[in-house]
Amino acid sequence: MARKIKFPLKMKDGYDARSLEELREHFELESVLGYFADGRLQTWLRDRYFDDEAQQVSELDPNDSELVTKICNILGVEAPEQAVNVDVHEINRYNEKRKQLLEKYPEPELLNNIDAVAFNEDDIIQIIEKGIKEIYLIDNEFEFPFEISDGKIVKKDGSPLPADIGISLYDCKFVGKGAKLHIDTDVLRISNIFRFRFENIIFIFADKGTELVFKGQVLKDVDASLLMADSFYDRNDYKNALDYYLIAGEKGNVHAQNQIGCFYAEGLGVKQDIIQAIDWFKKAAEQGYAPAQCKLGDIYSEGNDIEIDYTKAAEWYKKAAEQGDAIAQYELGVMHKDGKGIKKDIKMAIDLLSKSSEQGYVMATLFLANMYREGEDVEIDIAESLKYFKKLCDQNNPIFKEFNELAEGFLDLYKDAETVFAVGYSYEKGSNGYEKDLKRAIANYQYAAEQGSELAKERLRELGEYK
Repeated sequence: MARKIKFPLKMKDGYDARSLEELREHFELESVLGYFADGRLQTWLRDRYFDDEAQQVSELDPNDSELVTKICNILGVEAPEQAVNVDVHEINRYNEKRKQLLEKYPEPELLNNIDAVAFNEDDIIQIIEKGIKEIYLIDNEFEFPFEISDGKIVKKDGSPLPADIGISLYDCKFVGKGAKLHIDTDVLRISNIFRFRFENIIFIFADKGTELVFKGQVLKDVDASLLMADSFYDRNDYKNALDYYLIAGEKGNVHAQNQIGCFYAEGLGVKQDIIQAIDWFKKAAEQGYAPAQCKLGDIYSEGNDIEIDYTKAAEWYKKAAEQGDAIAQYELGVMHKDGKGIKKDIKMAIDLLSKSSEQGYVMATLFLANMYREGEDVEIDIAESLKYFKKLCDQNNPIFKEFNELAEGFLDLYKDAETVFAVGYSYEKGSNGYEKDLKRAIANYQYAAEQGSELAKERLRELGEYK
């Protein structure tokens, strides 16, 4: 099954913060306060296993005069030196909108875009003045706060809309409850959400009683199908999700094709069928979609319900790795190291594993750490091994707690030069639970000597290995 992607927190500079470290680096107060108000900050923290921080955020009072300082302290960022005026009314408005949406229109798209939701005409004006280009009109009685004057869209008080909005009406009319909305432009139908586009703004009507007519018919769209499919998938309704992915997949959408492959591979919403899974993965993979290429590599290397074919696995991993897919880089790197399905090439293996590790893929970092520690196809290199173990600790991924503990133990063992000398001596003599291994002993002596151990230097001289 495809790995569930955790949503990022988008900052005003356009950066998608996916980790607490990234959030701290790109911290922007206004955006974070918005995410606090609509509940996404708490969810984001819990998704990353920062349960204590999430609970502390949940207990904050929006009306607290020290709200900003407390949020900054919880997230580990420096609070502003000067007092910040927090618009409590706006924060409360976020919460009100969220509550109303949960009661009447619990659509994921709406809940993820509360700042663009309008329940009345005043909301519309405020949203447009913030520069938001997609507006969601909620409920079934609306009077547009715009009118046409000299061919331009203006507010009803006659003042112009911001110049960068540039919306223009075609044959559009909305007359209230149970109305028909006649539009001579692009229309999408998404369950009970209806969307239409002016020039630069998309208006979306979440209104079960409103009917959209576009040149006599309601259009279906790939984007709409994907939105519905993802919505059903988030609710674990795999059968309905598959139906909508199939609509988009049959029109060539690679994300949908990859998802369909995952559904068949795992038997979600459909009988498990690895042949069908391969077929759908290939549709996306042949269009250059790296996740599907990586999935094909997994299938051929693992051989679930089909014969293992390392050559095919390597071919597909290579295609994905060339596009920078971290998982594919790791898998192909391991295959190059072992010579499975591809020529054994340690230099290429290290290059691929390093690229994967640089992207934060924990398995690649751990593999390199152990590779240099054990001297697998490379010289034992304590310094390189420690570098990668330290990186594991810095990442502190809670999913890989066991790996983190291993890294911490290794770093702790090698923090003192004389302790390293003692480890080397134990390897040389085969004592203290260490298997006799002169090669490992020398590697430890050399590292201890580099850290200043006179005992290690002397022992290396005696062994004729001092450099």
